[in-house]
Amino acid sequence: MSAQWTFSSLVALPIFVVLAGSVLVSSPGATPGNWRSAVVAGCLATLALLVESGAAAYATLAMATSVHSWNAWRRAPTGGLYLGAAALALVFASLALISGALEAAFYSSCLAIALRAGLAPFHTGVAECCMHARDTQMQQSSTLLALIVAHLRFVDETAAAQLAATPMVVWGAMATLVYALTALAQRDFSTVFRSSTVMHGGMLFAAVGVAAHGHFAAALLVSVTIVLAMGGLASMLIALENRVGPLHVAGQGTGRARAFPRLAAACAFFSGASVGMPFTAGFIADDVLLHALWEHSAAAAIAVILGSSLLAVATLKAFCGAFFGQPMPVRAQDLGAQERLFAIAVIALLVGLGLAPQVLVGAAEQLLATYGH
Repeated sequence: MSAQWTFSSLVALPIFVVLAGSVLVSSPGATPGNWRSAVVAGCLATLALLVESGAAAYATLAMATSVHSWNAWRRAPTGGLYLGAAALALVFASLALISGALEAAFYSSCLAIALRAGLAPFHTGVAECCMHARDTQMQQSSTLLALIVAHLRFVDETAAAQLAATPMVVWGAMATLVYALTALAQRDFSTVFRSSTVMHGGMLFAAVGVAAHGHFAAALLVSVTIVLAMGGLASMLIALENRVGPLHVAGQGTGRARAFPRLAAACAFFSGASVGMPFTAGFIADDVLLHALWEHSAAAAIAVILGSSLLAVATLKAFCGAFFGQPMPVRAQDLGAQERLFAIAVIALLVGLGLAPQVLVGAAEQLLATYGH
């Protein structure tokens, strides 16, 4: 199948992936040397957006995922193993497209998305990365949008996608609700972040399910929220833990907001964006997803609404426990210049897409239209 890219789709999607990837790779919390391989993975993901062959796109994404797997292996072996499995699923999808087995390619692509987004029960790898290799988790999520676009371009218009839409929506919605409930039981900000990441994996899987019925924007914007809001929050948590150690929530809380006002403000913003704060991409993502789910399954929409509300409570609890309470002397400094620049760049992307989501969604829909979607 041949297709010609319009100028806007040719420019907007790769530029966004490059911008988001560059910002996240430049995070001050990245392990020395990790950013080099992350740059390679980001370049491969961008290349996957430019090629017109589905087999080539999935092969390129398999290479990018293999790079992320290598990065994770040193500090989070289970995370590296699961990312390696995602790379193999992408290789299989590429081979299936070469042989014309579109349904096999669809299911392989769904498996890769589940492994990389952290959908239960394939969430163990992402969960370990969230705890022990948070910078790698942040960087591997930065190329997730390219995988979603490839899925929508090359394998979503199959009979299998239509048949799988309802199971995917139900599965994703239930995972969203269950892991929002688990977030309420967590006792430190790190584990709340882990539960939030896995919960967003459920939201993304549900969004990919409804995309089979034309709701492409839901899948695109939920993946953007994972890339930017969760990536920004991950970096700020790295910065906070580097200064004060583990982030316990239980008890009366710890008054660190006065010592770290900029860090507290950045954590508050990214936490809010991850649960749909107005004027951010997270708000638009939740709105579009809920409208799509309501058309498909009212029960799934209600489950996601409850899940988002519960996660907002858990995130607020974690934030208050980390920053408000009995004041304590802190010798470490607030966000440095590089950390402030990183936070400002991610905030600008989240607000920019929150105010003008069509810049990204319109370009993607133009591209998908050329493939008959």
